[in-house]
Amino acid sequence: MRKAGFEKSEAEFFLKLYTLLSSEDKQLLENLRNRYMNENVQGDVDEIMAELSALADKYGYNNKSFYMLLLTYSLPFLKEKYDRAGYGEDMYFEISKDLKYKLDECKTVHGVLGVMLLYWHKNIFSLKIFSLGRFQYHEDPFFADSYTYGDFTVKGGDSVCRFHIPSSGPMTREMRMDSYKRAFEFFGKKKGEYLVITCNSWLLDPQLENVYPKDSNLYDFLQDFDLIERVEPTQVFSNCWRVFGVDYKGSTQNLRSDTSLQKNFIKWLDEGNSVGGGKGVIIFDGEKIVNKQK
Repeated sequence: MRKAGFEKSEAEFFLKLYTLLSSEDKQLLENLRNRYMNENVQGDVDEIMAELSALADKYGYNNKSFYMLLLTYSLPFLKEKYDRAGYGEDMYFEISKDLKYKLDECKTVHGVLGVMLLYWHKNIFSLKIFSLGRFQYHEDPFFADSYTYGDFTVKGGDSVCRFHIPSSGPMTREMRMDSYKRAFEFFGKKKGEYLVITCNSWLLDPQLENVYPKDSNLYDFLQDFDLIERVEPTQVFSNCWRVFGVDYKGSTQNLRSDTSLQKNFIKWLDEGNSVGGGKGVIIFDGEKIVNKQK
């Protein structure tokens, strides 16, 4: 846990939870770990969360803490998976840091040492998502009917590289380009070939060009993509907690205005706007983004 970025007090908290368990409940945790890390078992996460919630109730703790207990307990076994697959220790420690990112989110939003849900990390512990620099990647079918750049076309259902953005701080252009280059190499592309990189995120709502400060990394990040689809919002701002640490409750009165980004979002919402999402495409040749000439 310490190597994954946990503070000493945070690591000790989860070690304490484990020592509280009876031998029978330690065996239960072991069984849940086996089920959770089995990439061939799908649709089992709800049942695992229910069993962990019951265990948390038994010992008088928040269920989110016991969700994280399962993840921290599973870390050495993830290390074994990485070793067997030949991915190396550095890649293992990079992906293990995601637990710390999610811990900080849960602490900010709920005031609890834990993790909100277990669905996301199922992919990490099943060796489907990998951390390559600033971003996390996995193979995914292309989401649109087709996309053409010059004489190169990717069709719907073709395998592409989709990435996700952990809440780990800034994402400068240097960080982003380094990550795209790592993905190019990791997924076996060679000089003269293209890596199709896609992202589906609330950060890519095209209308957020009106929100992001023009000199910000977020504004520059938006320019990396050919944005080919806007995702209409199901709520006014469902990802409000990612910017402000609290949910949006129909008013900006409870939202902090410490940064220019927060102030811009408050202005945007007060003007009656919403925040959806976007789907974007990057065609990367190993050195640069060719479809946006970055």
